[in-house]
Amino acid sequence: MAGGDPTRRLALQAIAGRAHGGPARRVRFVQIGAMTSPTITLPGAALRSSRLELLGSVSNERLVHTIGLLLKAIRPATMTIDADAVPLTDVESAWNGPASKRIVFTS
Repeated sequence: MAGGDPTRRLALQAIAGRAHGGPARRVRFVQIGAMTSPTITLPGAALRSSRLELLGSVSNERLVHTIGLLLKAIRPATMTIDADAVPLTDVESAWNGPASKRIVFTS
């Protein structure tokens, strides 16, 4: 597995926040697809010292269908999604900043 795999880099950056001291924040990582690599290798010690949750997802077709239904429901219901979109390159500053909203990392 290449060390440059974005999934591995993201997971390691997310759990690296523990090295800065203080209580570990829970990180829920949802694997949606496998475009870059079908596998991920993480050090066991990093997992034991973190609150990282690894979850799988449904098929891409089902995911697109479900997201479509959600988006159709949001507008008529005047729903809002209270989250901050943060570029993956800013993961460290977002991790160490105040936790006022749910953070969604984008690439």
